[in-house]
Amino acid sequence: SRPSLPVKRPSVLVLLVGLAACSDRVVSGAENSEGPTQLRLEPTPQVSFGGLDERPEYSFSVVSDGAFLAANKFVILDSQNRDFKVYSTAGEHLRTFGRQGDGPGEIGRLPTLLISSDGAVRMWDGLQQRLTVFNDQGEHLESLRPLEGVDIRFAEVAGAFSDNQVVWKQPSQSRGADEAPTGEYRDTTFHVVRAVDGATDTLAWTLAPELFRTVVGGQSLSTRVLFGREGFAVIGGDRLIYGVTDEPLLRSKNQDGSEGPSFRWEAEREPVSAQEIDSLRRQSEAPWRMRQKSGGPQLVEFATAQLSAIESGPARETRPHFSVVHVNGEGGVLVQPATDLFARTDEWVMFDRDGTLLGQFSTPREFRVLDFTRDRILGYTLDNLDLPTVQIRTLTGG
Repeated sequence: SRPSLPVKRPSVLVLLVGLAACSDRVVSGAENSEGPTQLRLEPTPQVSFGGLDERPEYSFSVVSDGAFLAANKFVILDSQNRDFKVYSTAGEHLRTFGRQGDGPGEIGRLPTLLISSDGAVRMWDGLQQRLTVFNDQGEHLESLRPLEGVDIRFAEVAGAFSDNQVVWKQPSQSRGADEAPTGEYRDTTFHVVRAVDGATDTLAWTLAPELFRTVVGGQSLSTRVLFGREGFAVIGGDRLIYGVTDEPLLRSKNQDGSEGPSFRWEAEREPVSAQEIDSLRRQSEAPWRMRQKSGGPQLVEFATAQLSAIESGPARETRPHFSVVHVNGEGGVLVQPATDLFARTDEWVMFDRDGTLLGQFSTPREFRVLDFTRDRILGYTLDNLDLPTVQIRTLTGG
């Protein structure tokens, strides 16, 4: 459900820089002077358990993910205990499944929860590059390694469809304009891999934020400088939602590769100060200066070219438009806007599956969202001992 960015998932911000417009305002669909409907998250949780609870079925070590499985139940992934716990939406523990290990149906390190529209529980084992599928009763159905034999570098899985096709993204530091289908340099590529035969097809591209051509030892290099955006993708409702973090617009593609709806919201950005731009430049330059001091002749030449590109790059300013995106099993989208390069807000914007803007609401600072429906938000808080308390909060006003 994230993205996580994804991203569930994913916070999707890894922002080290600045580069595009300092202020703008975009709205969903036609111009709407009244703005989106204001929703209200009830202050008292409908369901709440965890913390110092001595019952193992109601306590957690590290809540890394969670999602609604149906209208009446949800699942929580505890990545430290290496198990899944399923509860009714009334808070009743239904079952616990999964155990630590590397065998079929077991949970290894770096697990990620992937929820598709069929209600099954899919887990991606980042260490073993393995997709494991359970039904909603916790029974192990199958384990697959869809990326086995695929030549990939810097790959990160965005999610899986209900037919177990896996979508992964590849930053294109190693890909130049000659490799791009349109002959245009792109920032991030999203591929879909058919689990049956390992075949891979390009599903979507996101544009690079900035491109500088440098020549080192007679070789032309395509270099991204002052990263101001990040390409991301996440799957929900058997649809790929993708975009870049400094635009108030998400695009989508259906499982068959056809275009889906877009998701657009209001956003305002404040100018970045000159001092902040200088700080970001120094951060961008730091690793190259280290290599310039300690590397061999070829690495020094390459680092010098990178530093020259950074120093001569335009001082255009950017603000990210969002820091987190969640997509639920039905394909609805929840976006957390951002106002600057390093801070998130407590505001959320919700869309229906078809791209309709449903409204916006705020959450308490300590509340971390995991998944959502039109009228319920699943999340957790941490106490002073960093122990998670899982909560369901009701959303009203839409």
